[in-house]
Amino acid sequence: MITFVHKRLISLPLAIGALLLSAAATIPPAAAPFPSCPNLGYMFSSASGSQSTLSFYDISKASLVPIKDLVLGSNPIVVNAAGYSSTQNVFWGTHAVKNPPKPGEGPFPDEIVRVDSLGNTDSIGAPGNLAALGHSDYLALAGTAQGNRYYAHTKQPANHLFVIDIDPASATLGHILTDVTLSRISPGNPDAMLNIGDWDYNDSDGGLYGVELSGGKRKVVKVDSASGVVTDVADLSADLPNSDNYGAVFMEDGTANFYVGANNANMSGQSKTFMVRLDLTPPLVQPLGSAASLRINDGADCLLATDFGDAPDTYQTSSAAKGPAHVMTQVFDSSQRFHLGTLVDSDIDGFPSDTYDSDNTNVPSANDEDAVPAGTVLNSNAPKLTVPVTNNTGKAGLLAGWLDLDGDGTFSAAELATASAPANNGTATLSWPARKASLARQATPAALRLRLYADAEVTPDNTTWVDGGEIEDHLVALEPGATPPAAGAPPVVSPIVGDPPAGSAPGDPGTGVSGYAYDPDTGTWLPRTGSPVLPLVGLGVVVLGAGALLLRLSRRRLV
Repeated sequence: MITFVHKRLISLPLAIGALLLSAAATIPPAAAPFPSCPNLGYMFSSASGSQSTLSFYDISKASLVPIKDLVLGSNPIVVNAAGYSSTQNVFWGTHAVKNPPKPGEGPFPDEIVRVDSLGNTDSIGAPGNLAALGHSDYLALAGTAQGNRYYAHTKQPANHLFVIDIDPASATLGHILTDVTLSRISPGNPDAMLNIGDWDYNDSDGGLYGVELSGGKRKVVKVDSASGVVTDVADLSADLPNSDNYGAVFMEDGTANFYVGANNANMSGQSKTFMVRLDLTPPLVQPLGSAASLRINDGADCLLATDFGDAPDTYQTSSAAKGPAHVMTQVFDSSQRFHLGTLVDSDIDGFPSDTYDSDNTNVPSANDEDAVPAGTVLNSNAPKLTVPVTNNTGKAGLLAGWLDLDGDGTFSAAELATASAPANNGTATLSWPARKASLARQATPAALRLRLYADAEVTPDNTTWVDGGEIEDHLVALEPGATPPAAGAPPVVSPIVGDPPAGSAPGDPGTGVSGYAYDPDTGTWLPRTGSPVLPLVGLGVVVLGAGALLLRLSRRRLV
């Protein structure tokens, strides 16, 4: 990482006199604020350059669902440099009064505007103390909001960071609180500015992040929101395509992940979105959706780190299929951990797949689907599963598990089992009824969905979004009971899979076996190897891989 020294900072004490020279703006209450963080992305886009449309932006597909064409009074307006205030549940941005002005005209400073969930727009005018701070014009390039502060990267004055008060109850509403000249420009930039199309606020470090286009490279940069110091974070030129600009950045609260849109990617006339995971070294770039190029656009969002499933969509996995999700615990308190197994990561949407592992393999270095080992076999006569839980919240939660016992490609209420998740790190055990006799005669795969709820009194279902916990989908095998291991078998060090068949006699199917895998070729149980949170290795899994677990449900996937 390369850090550059900042040039100039007008601090709050120095600006106090300037603030007193101009009256604060006023604004009526928002007509339709969001009831809470929508956990979605939004876009302000314009096809003509004369009017912006507020749209829901499906980040995973790079597609728009229009909400409203924006007007101020009855006049069409263009809104840029937008951000979402999570304390007010509205958007803030700038309205280009006349952009670009004709030679000799102006200046026409941008106005600061508020936009609610339905696209209703109000203005508080240009920054009230602009002239008092020695500036004749205000043109914004990028912007975002954090609480009651609005952060604008400016074209006029060139390459400044304005921190503007957007608190409707403040005596300095609409005033510039901090005026910083950014510590550097993009090399070769004829406009002498940092060449970024958008930035967003990272709540974990107070940085403003964007993708810089410079010298044919695409680099992630961080701008310190207090000092204006610019830091090169990572050169992602090999992973991000050449593009006109990267004009929409969506930072996820609670993680170091962000999503970015490339307009006219590879000059192909398409807009493509990418997820950038900055918590990995080197950062991991994951391509998402693509659609028609948006060209004139700016992103705004309220995104919380959220975990989704990855079973086929017949089980309701994706958002489009009304699939479930868990907003990760650390979004609310980074010291608390409450999830299945030992790892959890966030996703922008469900990842339906016939292999039930797309949420696990999307980050190669992190096996976050670690609560149920690959190769898990349950006794179809009395299915039972003990699941490791990480819980340092100080209170018990609830583990719910759906097991597709009838193999119909859906989860029913009769296929749900629940168990208390203890207040300290430990395990929770689920038990289901026996599989139908007609289905239990041979080895068959079965879909398993686990949901860990922070609320111990919740009524589990297969569709809701909840705070805390985790969701994991797995493909397990259901086998009829078999002869348990002989007495004196080696100690078991592998994950718990069912109950030990205490008291079972040779030939007795028992009630499940802990740490053993059933070999359908020999009709015997073989000891497993491995650790409680890693995929199993060894002879038992090799045999299973050649047998029952290569069987997959042949079902039509709904999109």
